[in-house]
Amino acid sequence: MTLPSPAYWGSVRPMQALLGPAELAMMAIVTAQVVAIAYLSSPRSKSLVYMLPIPFSTALVTTGRGIDATHLLGMAVVWAFPWLAWYLHGRRGWPVLLADACGVLLYAGATLAFTSLVPAQAGLGTPWFTAAAIVLLAACLPAFGFSPPAEPGHRSRLPVAFKAALILGLIAALLALRKPMRGFMPAFPLATIFTVYEARHSLKTLSMRFPIFLVGFIGMAAVMAWLLPAGGPLRPTAYLLPLAAGWAVYVPFYLLLDRWYTQRSPATAA
Repeated sequence: MTLPSPAYWGSVRPMQALLGPAELAMMAIVTAQVVAIAYLSSPRSKSLVYMLPIPFSTALVTTGRGIDATHLLGMAVVWAFPWLAWYLHGRRGWPVLLADACGVLLYAGATLAFTSLVPAQAGLGTPWFTAAAIVLLAACLPAFGFSPPAEPGHRSRLPVAFKAALILGLIAALLALRKPMRGFMPAFPLATIFTVYEARHSLKTLSMRFPIFLVGFIGMAAVMAWLLPAGGPLRPTAYLLPLAAGWAVYVPFYLLLDRWYTQRSPATAA
């Protein structure tokens, strides 16, 4: 029996890059977020944890790229994900896992379409970025005129270790897609895939509260696009200041809009 040649070991470097420090950190952090969503009961609590831009922040670092219009377009498709799941599961009676799978296919199809249309250099100041921000803002603002219904809470009964292992496995598989997906990888609905299942009894609440995230995210993306160099590759340390500034913009919108929205919707305040 002979040992593999040095050329063979050189060929496995892509796997090492796939599971580098940034990727391992992302897997751990996103898993913790999803587990928290699973074991919280109230629809509002689930949506609040879900709307923390943790998956976006960690996935962005793994791509080594700056911010462009594809990040905004990706979040627009993420918003459609829970609405599709609500319609198929809540209105049509489909099994929630099948509705969840349809949401993944929706995102994958939109990614293929947008990546062929949006130029690689569509950063801050370009017509693509400006148009994406305006369309996204115009689409989500009318949603604040409606209040989500009173929906029941739900808490997972599965063992935490079992659920965490499933989440880790899927995240690791999805990391292989980060390069061809460009800016759509940070927006990929990692948490949404699991949150749709965990919030299957309150999908309408989740969908109607998502504009709280979108309003803050537009400002977050704009600030980060201004601070980050265009294109790539970028070192993980290059994201420290932009991410801190982006979160500083996002959090006030997140807290104020949630408070305002909850005051209008007493039934979901729990």
